[in-house]
Amino acid sequence: MGKKFLFNPIEGTFDIVAGEDDYLQASKENDQINFNTGDEVIFDTVDMSAGSAISLNTSTGIFTLSAGKTYKLTCGLRFEYSSSARIGFQWYNITDSVAISMLARIHTMSSTNNYSNLPVMQCIITPDIDTQVSVRCTWEGDGVEDVNAGYTWAIVEKISETFPNVTSVEKEWTEFIPSVDAVTTAPTLATTHKKKASYKVVGKSLHIIWSYSHIWATGATGGSGDYLIPIPAGYTIDTSKVDMASVENTYAYGTPIGHGRIMQDTAWGELTVVIHDNTNLRLIITNENSGGTQVFKFMSNGFFAINVNNQKVLFTAEIPIITT
Repeated sequence: MGKKFLFNPIEGTFDIVAGEDDYLQASKENDQINFNTGDEVIFDTVDMSAGSAISLNTSTGIFTLSAGKTYKLTCGLRFEYSSSARIGFQWYNITDSVAISMLARIHTMSSTNNYSNLPVMQCIITPDIDTQVSVRCTWEGDGVEDVNAGYTWAIVEKISETFPNVTSVEKEWTEFIPSVDAVTTAPTLATTHKKKASYKVVGKSLHIIWSYSHIWATGATGGSGDYLIPIPAGYTIDTSKVDMASVENTYAYGTPIGHGRIMQDTAWGELTVVIHDNTNLRLIITNENSGGTQVFKFMSNGFFAINVNNQKVLFTAEIPIITT
């Protein structure tokens, strides 16, 4: 009945339930007397079933189908009447108040028992919301008939299922405009510069590639305070997943979420990317001073300020984000 799928995403993970068999076979143990236009065939017995997508109310004969799946509906009915008579029935979508199959019209035979033959009717439905369906009398021509027990049956089975698109798990790289802010006053970038940044979302992580450079610092100002790097608009950092950066000269107060390199005239340093708040990053520079001692400081107007010639900043980061 079901099909089994194996997904191997390039990056990230997602949960999916696939291959579950869903079907329900029903029948009638009791004749249904005076079956008339607008009446539902009351399938009063569940013969066999599997899964949770399909259910039957045996008091009303109404099936309930879970949304997001495709179903095949099949039934076979036998009628009886005191003389030759005509009747029509269809699979009917009760939720949307519309017939969903062709009209099946039959005659009972004018004989001793006056039974009809046993026509079989099928249709396909893919509801986008939980939906109720039934087999309904939609036309009768010569009198009210009886639905015959023992020979009347229905089978409802799921034949396919809608699965999440892999593009919702991993998006393509998207460019955004990199910028530099600061805790107090944002610096001004050099009049002539190059900058490039891209991001993509994988699961609950925002991946960033970021770069900035200039040769001459003409037009640049250093601003005031530690520099901040805003993440792309529309995303919020999940600060509960990391320690926040707050104290200089130590890694203990900021969980590294990225790395890079900074160069400035004859000086250079290694970058460690940490989180400042729910929309900004900060850059810790590891640099050896003139005395041979390593220094760990945030990039700021007082340390590798952006208004110095021959500047280049490059980093990559993987940032935990809040998703809905």
